[in-house]
Amino acid sequence: MGGHAINYKDQDFVAIVKDATGGRGVDVVLDMVGGDYIQRNMSAAALWGRIVNIAYQTGMQASVNFAPMLMKRLDALGSGPSGGNTVGFRVPSSAPVF
Repeated sequence: MGGHAINYKDQDFVAIVKDATGGRGVDVVLDMVGGDYIQRNMSAAALWGRIVNIAYQTGMQASVNFAPMLMKRLDALGSGPSGGNTVGFRVPSSAPVF
């Protein structure tokens, strides 16, 4: 178990994650940026990974292709300022993996 902070403004975090994990991706992405990074988070996540959104510093709207979420069977969770109200969804285990 471990973690590594990546400066998303100066570094391509998807490339760094893929390199560090041998192409597998990470189990958990903690996102405070949102916006266009939502799609990149899916690219950085491993099969059966989890994406946790706790803020949207660059915006709450984005054009997103959700195919990777289904194909990787990702969990997406969001937590608001109250901390206790968590929303999320899980792709059913019957979804195909490509």
